[in-house]
Amino acid sequence: MRCDTNISAVFCDATFNGLQQGASVLLAIYNPAAERSQSVRTKVPNGNLKVQNWNGETIDADVMCSNSTDITDCDLYFEAYFQPYSLNYFKLMPSDTSIEVGKTPFDRDLEFSFIEDQKLTVKNFNEFTLYDGEESLPFKLSYVSYQSQVAEGCDAGSGAYIFRPIYDYTWPFSDI
Repeated sequence: MRCDTNISAVFCDATFNGLQQGASVLLAIYNPAAERSQSVRTKVPNGNLKVQNWNGETIDADVMCSNSTDITDCDLYFEAYFQPYSLNYFKLMPSDTSIEVGKTPFDRDLEFSFIEDQKLTVKNFNEFTLYDGEESLPFKLSYVSYQSQVAEGCDAGSGAYIFRPIYDYTWPFSDI
């Protein structure tokens, strides 16, 4: 199974289906930019897998399952280093040992630790508290929607999203 080029693995069923059927999957990621570290995300059916880089070294990864109605709707996250204009390969393999799966039920806060003495707490998916070791900074996000237009002759075949709102106003996401 393979996906056409220039498509995100999030929208490609080959990765998910291969892992669900117990097969190993080779994930190829092209970096069209400068040298960088980048978070990689792809859909997986569960946390029973191992991730290796192109050298065969096992790399740290996290699995987050946030769909309370479908326990196989999970996302795999890992950090990858990319040389400029390079192609990196990662092997996702079924494993007897499970990556600890993070659940995101709505009845508890999520806490993420980044560096020593820094953490981010998320409540209700829109209330955040950033703690830097000395003080807490609470903040809240609002999610809004824009009605957009489709421009003829510009289908963004590259996969890039072109933002073209029709109006100057937005709608709260919860009102959609």
